Amino acid sequence: MVRSSDLSIDLSGNRLLVAESDPNRIVVYDLDHNDSIHLGWTLIDFPNQEDRPQSLTFLRTPKDHLMVLLGDGSKLQVYHLARGRVVHTQNLPFLARRVRIHKNWIYLQAEDYIVRKKIPQSLLQGRARKKP
Repeated sequence: MVRSSDLSIDLSGNRLLVAESDPNRIVVYDLDHNDSIHLGWTLIDFPNQEDRPQSLTFLRTPKDHLMVLLGDGSKLQVYHLARGRVVHTQNLPFLARRVRIHKNWIYLQAEDYIVRKKIPQSLLQGRARKKP
């Protein structure tokens, strides 16, 4: 790992995902049953310095979606991992440091407070669209 800013374990418990803010990527490490970590591979590579990954979390439904907080903390993107593409983008009116999901809520940690937002229904149903 170069410079990890956050980590998450996938819903199966078999992979560790690490957001590296430099060199702007999300790396996956396979975990085995012997408590060892296998060599990592890049899942998402962010070519723009402004889009460095800060925090990440998995949506429980649908299970193959990963939410990433990007850049200075003002943008959220949701990736459909099986299809390898962005399915939702949302600009935030504040700067967040971390993102977490619990049930149907997104929790965003800002400098001095926490914001709770409802997960858009389109994401819960797997029919997300890009938003400005």
